[in-house]
Amino acid sequence: MIHPPLIPLWPGHAPSGAAGPAIDSSLPIPRYGVVIGPIGLLVPQGIATEAMPVPEPYVLPHSPAWFRGIVHRRGDVVPVFDLRRRWFPGLATPGRRTLWVLDKGETAVGLLIDGLPQALRGAVEPEDSPATPQPLAGFAGPALRQDDTLYWEFRHTEFFHSLRTALAAG
Repeated sequence: MIHPPLIPLWPGHAPSGAAGPAIDSSLPIPRYGVVIGPIGLLVPQGIATEAMPVPEPYVLPHSPAWFRGIVHRRGDVVPVFDLRRRWFPGLATPGRRTLWVLDKGETAVGLLIDGLPQALRGAVEPEDSPATPQPLAGFAGPALRQDDTLYWEFRHTEFFHSLRTALAAG
C-alpha cells in the first residue's frame, strides 16, 4: 500500500510544498488525554506515544492480573498494564479498549485505556485542580478540565518505577 507523505502536526513545521490545510501557529498545540475508568491522564509532552488495537500479549506466569504481559512493538519489548483492573477491580470493563504505548526503547510501557486518546485544548491550571485521585497520589501534577473529565498531568516515569517495584515484590 502506498501512503501519502507524513505531515507533522505541530504549528510552523509543515515541510515546504506539503499538501494540506495551512496550520494556524497562533493556536495552542493540543494536548492528548486518555481515560482509565473515572480518571483522565494527560499524555506527557515530548514523549513518543502510539495508540493501537489491543494485541494478544505474551502472558508471564505468576504475574498479577493487572500486569497483562508483554508485546513486541517496533522492535521493543513493551510491558502492558491494565490499571483499570489494579485501581478499580470491581468496575465493569467498557466495550472498546485501546493499547496506548508511552515512550520507546527500554522505557516503553503499554497501558490499556478506555476508547481512544482525545485531543484537548486549554491550559493546565494548578490553582483550580482538586485533590489528586488516590491511585495517582504522588504521580500526578495539575489537571486540565475538558467537558466533564479532569485529565491529570501523569508522571509516568515515577509511576512505572513504583509498579516495577511492586511486581518485583510479588
